[in-house]
Amino acid sequence: MLRNHLISNGTNNTKWIEWNEIDPSGDSALMMAYRLERYDALRILCDHGVNPKFKPYPGVASAFETALSESNKEALKLFIQANQKMKQMHLDDNREELLTLMESLPDFQIKMSFECESSLIPFVRAFTPHDTFTMSKLGSSIRLDLTNPKVLQSKFTKQPESKQS
Repeated sequence: MLRNHLISNGTNNTKWIEWNEIDPSGDSALMMAYRLERYDALRILCDHGVNPKFKPYPGVASAFETALSESNKEALKLFIQANQKMKQMHLDDNREELLTLMESLPDFQIKMSFECESSLIPFVRAFTPHDTFTMSKLGSSIRLDLTNPKVLQSKFTKQPESKQS
């Protein structure tokens, strides 16, 4: 993963910078590209592992938070994809350690149920989510099972209309 980038201002003043380096105004390269609406630069920075949730200082919004507050769907899509890519790369880099840790834990099974009830609305359970989850760990494998058959049925499936005579 690249951490440095060669930049040039069009003169002979060319230098290497860190991707998350902060300029004198407190902006990272990603934030500057976002503010200038340079989606090509955002895409390049995100493809090279720049963290969209990077905060230069406590209390200062990240590029992701800024895009979220401005409802910028195009930038959010890039930032979410970049974040998912970073998580996958972290998982891939630490896979062996994670598997070793998983195997060292004792095997287990957990059953969890949830449902909504109300003393004010007696039939609330009929239209709110409810299910039982079973999570099992055996060796380095984890399995999650859902049991509610209503979750599997689509309530939006059009039922054939019966003909009335």
